[in-house]
Amino acid sequence: MKIIGKKKENIQFIYVMIFLLACILMIFAFKSPKSISSSIMIVTGLFLAIYAMWIFIDIIKTPKIVIEYNERDSTIIIKKNIIISISSIKDVSYVKARSKGITYGWGKIIIETNNAKYQCNYVEDCEQVAKMLTKLMYKVEI
Repeated sequence: MKIIGKKKENIQFIYVMIFLLACILMIFAFKSPKSISSSIMIVTGLFLAIYAMWIFIDIIKTPKIVIEYNERDSTIIIKKNIIISISSIKDVSYVKARSKGITYGWGKIIIETNNAKYQCNYVEDCEQVAKMLTKLMYKVEI
């Protein structure tokens, strides 16, 4: 087994910080005089807190090794439980994570087969992983 893609380490801390900021926003909203703006701050803080927790749980559930290559069978294993034959892959693409005009090195890999489309999120150095999968798809040695 050869490791092709790993989960980006420590990105969950971004969402912990967003959660904490959302909680602080809600605390300030509760302490301020009751008005429309404090209600909007509470709803915004609640929305941000739920969003941050949702993403945080998704990151925690993602295994450390996202994509592996089995040389014996010519298959790739995604997220420890999905096995895809190299010959069934039609396309491999990637999308780098972006925020506020900043592009990060990690992102998601999209693998399209004859039957389905698979997506792996939070992949470290997603561009290189996509290139390696494309080379495997065209049977070039890596």
